[in-house]
Amino acid sequence: MRRIGILSLGAVLSFACVPYELNPDAGWDGGGEGPDSGHPDDGGSQEFPDGGGGVIYPDGGVTIPLCQGYDPKGLCIEIQPPGGGGPEVRDFPGSGVGGDPGTGVLFLVRIDRGTANLAARYEVMVQQALEELSDAKLSVHSVAVASLYSGQLLWSPNLGTSLAGVLTQAAASTDGNPDLPCTTAHLASLAADLPTRTDPSGWPVFTTPFSAFMVIVLESGARPYQPGESACEVGGAPAIAHFTPETASWLATPTGRSLPRPQVQFVTVATPEGVTTAEIKTACSQTSMDPSAIDSLEASPVAFIGPFASGLNSAQSDSAKQLDFCPQYAGKWASNISSTARSWVSRLRAQPKWE
Repeated sequence: MRRIGILSLGAVLSFACVPYELNPDAGWDGGGEGPDSGHPDDGGSQEFPDGGGGVIYPDGGVTIPLCQGYDPKGLCIEIQPPGGGGPEVRDFPGSGVGGDPGTGVLFLVRIDRGTANLAARYEVMVQQALEELSDAKLSVHSVAVASLYSGQLLWSPNLGTSLAGVLTQAAASTDGNPDLPCTTAHLASLAADLPTRTDPSGWPVFTTPFSAFMVIVLESGARPYQPGESACEVGGAPAIAHFTPETASWLATPTGRSLPRPQVQFVTVATPEGVTTAEIKTACSQTSMDPSAIDSLEASPVAFIGPFASGLNSAQSDSAKQLDFCPQYAGKWASNISSTARSWVSRLRAQPKWE
């Protein structure tokens, strides 16, 4: 599994978008810092699995005629000789292979005073999510973190700053008792003009086309409304109906082409609904969570996440993964987002080629 620092995410995202090695001696990351084919450097030629040969360059690169492209993990997709042989490589929506445009990811984080105590772990969780999506062979090129209840884009890898620092600063500037809108109100407005939205530097994050899109919600507090209430309606339609048409018309894309419903995946990490805050704090104290993080949590007497995820899954099986906050925060997130990503990829492989 690739381990990356949060400040290097921009570099990681950029190489996943480059399907060809234009300069074999420079390495696929453009900096020559590591092997790009996985083949050892023997200083000369080497026979490849398809029986062909090629020059192995000092950084581990190979001559262009041996590779027709690179998969999302940077591995060479070898040109097959007449008559076949070698591994079969198939593109699918979100893969970034064979002309596919790749994947976009939007994180929505509840921002309140307690977010300052959760920010460092949130940074790790974002990093882990991107690593696991890449390991599942999704080519992620556009990533942003936004406020769940304001819709403002707070961070993208383009900023080159610590996500934890950004979240801590945002937490310090919030009203202690905000009058919150529906949990999905700002997702609806943000998604409606996503390609025009910019991060704090003014950079439009989602202008590169994508054929798969993941929404990840981190919700540590009480939800203000149920999904069927009028406050959650979008253009007169209930929240669940707004987010479940056969094509995701609610999500604006750079090309103007709506994604089929299976090519959009929701993941929610939220505190439980229908229990007391005292009960979840007792349960969370049995995990490795820091007491200050536990003190930042609030249960939700109002049920939103559960009915919302059920509604999405009724329209499209497995399109929304619902996870309990404390176990994910305490260490189970990486394995759960990994299994979610792989399950999604198995469904994406059944989708028609995105052309």
